Amino acid sequence: MGFTSVIITALLFACNTIVEPTVVGSDIDPVQPPITTNAEIMKAYANSTFVVVGDTIVPKRIAKLPTEPSGTVDLMALKNKLDATLADKPLRMVSIGGSLASGMRDGGLTQESQLTSYPNLIARQMKLTSFKQPLFADSEFNGFGYKLPKASNTAVPRFNAVKNNMAVKNIDIYNNVTLNNYVGDALNNYAIPYLGNLVNSNVKEKSINSVFPYAPYLYRINKEKTIKEALSNQNYDIITIDNNTDYYIRSAYFGSGGSGSLMNMDVPMFNPFLQFLIDLKKNSTKVLMTNIPNIYDFPYFQSITLEKIKKATQAPNIYYRKYATSNEAYIADESIMFSPNATLDSLMNPLVKTGKRGLSKAFPLEEKDVFTNDEIINSAWKLESDFYVKWLKENGFSYVDIESLYKKIVTETYTSDDGARVSSKEFFSTDGINPTALGQAIIANEFIKTMNTSYKSNIPLINIAAYKK
Repeated sequence: MGFTSVIITALLFACNTIVEPTVVGSDIDPVQPPITTNAEIMKAYANSTFVVVGDTIVPKRIAKLPTEPSGTVDLMALKNKLDATLADKPLRMVSIGGSLASGMRDGGLTQESQLTSYPNLIARQMKLTSFKQPLFADSEFNGFGYKLPKASNTAVPRFNAVKNNMAVKNIDIYNNVTLNNYVGDALNNYAIPYLGNLVNSNVKEKSINSVFPYAPYLYRINKEKTIKEALSNQNYDIITIDNNTDYYIRSAYFGSGGSGSLMNMDVPMFNPFLQFLIDLKKNSTKVLMTNIPNIYDFPYFQSITLEKIKKATQAPNIYYRKYATSNEAYIADESIMFSPNATLDSLMNPLVKTGKRGLSKAFPLEEKDVFTNDEIINSAWKLESDFYVKWLKENGFSYVDIESLYKKIVTETYTSDDGARVSSKEFFSTDGINPTALGQAIIANEFIKTMNTSYKSNIPLINIAAYKK
């Protein structure tokens, strides 16, 4: 799948009725005018793998947070008792990761979604005295913007991009983005959406690019340091990590599926993240890290089927190109998955009469529009996930099994510990990739259960049944 902007023609835009969800207004944070100084801002952040057909303005959405537990929570079992600098101090937890730990949802990152990120929800259940996140300012509550669903006459989801009260202030001709820098105490949540390397990514760049679109966000909170450098002069008792799911999502966007070998993954010299984990062990830091779920089960990747395409087009066969470097066309079968992008939207749209890819061998769908069985099978996500799970077990650390959790969600078999049934639609946000606030709470509970089991703590779980009401 290509990580390219997908803007539908004005004709298609005019043929649909906007379906706006209910939003909550705020007298404290009035709606600011949309950014109009540079259209490239919206091209970069309201873009990409989603079919965005317009933009819109919304008031602030107030974060709905679970009720905090009453009384005190004993956290002594989670303290790093071998680090004298942490003695007699409140427990300090830090988090690193990607879009999941940052709170990203609905195709964007906002103040509301930051507040409902699973690290923040865990901190609330632990009743930590301090858990600092790089929150967007109240006047910039829409952060990088997000997507609102819009009615569609095809099976491909369409969106309007929210563009008011954004943290993005300007972008120059070199794609360097201006953000207001985070000002505050040392952070606890260092998660960055689509971070290329969890600890060693270069943060000196402020420019948008398809590989690392949130580089300016990393620069905003960390200036010219890597995450590892930012954490190196800090002491903390426990760290939560969501491991590299973003890489495989991004690879699927590009069409590669994250395939390739894991050569030298077990060699710290060539794997800085493994060295980071080794250093945590030396420091007696408690670690909880996720495994990696199967991204191809996510609703985003499941939304378009061959059956839906044939029904919409009345075509006996759909043709695709397997390799970007080859013109050879193949007939799609049921093993092929399709990208819900603008090309597929045009193919399935009865109002589009010409220029449709996929209906002939001479003009097939491109490699970026499909996921072949080879790409899915050869994706390295399972190999990497299993490698780290094995390493964590061998080194006395704990892993949080979100692979099994996501499998239950997508097969509609998940029930929370308090008996609440949660559907895939309730768990995933409108982008079909990132969780809702309820989904983040469910993930927070998985971390808490692992903490309680592995380290003999007694942190209360979030009441999912009450939170989903």
